[in-house]
Amino acid sequence: MRTVLVPTDFSAPAYNAALYAVEMAITLQASLHLVHVMEVADKALLDTQILWPVLDYQDVKEKANQQMNLLKQQLRLQIIENNAGEKVSVTSSLVEGVVYQEIAEEIVRNAAILLVAAMHGAGNAERFIFGSKSRDFIRHISCPVLLIPHNFKYRKINKIAFATDLSPNDIALIELLAKYAEPFHAEIVISHVTTDANDGQHQQQTESFLREVAGKNNYDRIYYRYLSGQTIEDGILRLSENGEVDVLTMVHRPESGLAKLWQRSHTKQIAKQIKIPLLVLKGASINY
Repeated sequence: MRTVLVPTDFSAPAYNAALYAVEMAITLQASLHLVHVMEVADKALLDTQILWPVLDYQDVKEKANQQMNLLKQQLRLQIIENNAGEKVSVTSSLVEGVVYQEIAEEIVRNAAILLVAAMHGAGNAERFIFGSKSRDFIRHISCPVLLIPHNFKYRKINKIAFATDLSPNDIALIELLAKYAEPFHAEIVISHVTTDANDGQHQQQTESFLREVAGKNNYDRIYYRYLSGQTIEDGILRLSENGEVDVLTMVHRPESGLAKLWQRSHTKQIAKQIKIPLLVLKGASINY
């Protein structure tokens, strides 16, 4: 069965993300798997007991087990309230190691189709996606990542914006996104965010891009929107702030214009200011 993976540190933002993940799992007809990583700086230190004396380690592990059991009970109640008690199972793992490495391994081990994680505060999404450790994480993961703002409550997903620079590589990702959007009957709004003039050359590029999208997708709820602004980040933030979009999708690909955009310090304000869930797709993802 397909699996939605939810990393948790048992904080309030992580609990909120887990509640969001319940709704995703119900609609996607997937199981829910929780994972808590008892973090060490280096996996090789696990056998040395330098970081955790035996007694302290047992206390930490026992407390984590108790918190995980409580969380599973809470989520199962949420599933029952949604009349999906027989459709969505909740399982968990408690592992030791380096967080991003262990989560990447859990994704593969559980054949996860989606990872749902919390944004713990301003700037967390930017650090998650572009920090030095997360670059390794993103490079090795095999599923999309959905980041939930710490105070964002689930609402029905009716519209998903896909921010694009019309890169040909985005066409396959739109096809993948359609498979996630279809169970929600959600619209996908291909949002070309640019500072360039909407001239004849741009229109020709757009028409070519959309023809190829249409040729590779049977999903009939895909639309196009042209957004211009003083800066690209202004256009992207407009997508997330006007109340019309429920999820904003961006591509993490080193060679793409949008990925390069994030490398500039002032454009990282996007992640700091975003108020809706951010879906991160990478250039190569698993089959849904």
